[in-house]
Amino acid sequence: MTSLYLLKELGYSDLTQLEEVTHNIGKQEILNILKYSLTSHEPLTNTILKSSSQNKDNLPNQSSSAVRAMPCTSDSNKTDIKVVQSKSQKKIIFTEADGEFVNFIFSFLTMPLGSIVKVLEANSFAGCV
Repeated sequence: MTSLYLLKELGYSDLTQLEEVTHNIGKQEILNILKYSLTSHEPLTNTILKSSSQNKDNLPNQSSSAVRAMPCTSDSNKTDIKVVQSKSQKKIIFTEADGEFVNFIFSFLTMPLGSIVKVLEANSFAGCV
């Protein structure tokens, strides 16, 4: 299945309304994707495009959270991803990344769900995961 076929199946027949952009993703962006995957319905859009829709999402109370994200000090471990985004909606439609990046992101799905619910308290599963 090609990317163009998939986009047409999703209802994007006018491909001139889409643009492909390459973004460089580092540790801080990975942490943001993970945070927004638990609290947002649009984690890639919120992280990469810094969408204003992130203001509408329920973010967990940072003071009560048992998990703290440390600031990123090194950008040496970055990877490139290709993003197809809608010009009019300012949303990410499709992302292309290498297998190592995908495996890294999927490795976070091995976290025990009970631990996630405990950390997020009332905001559990407000996002897309």
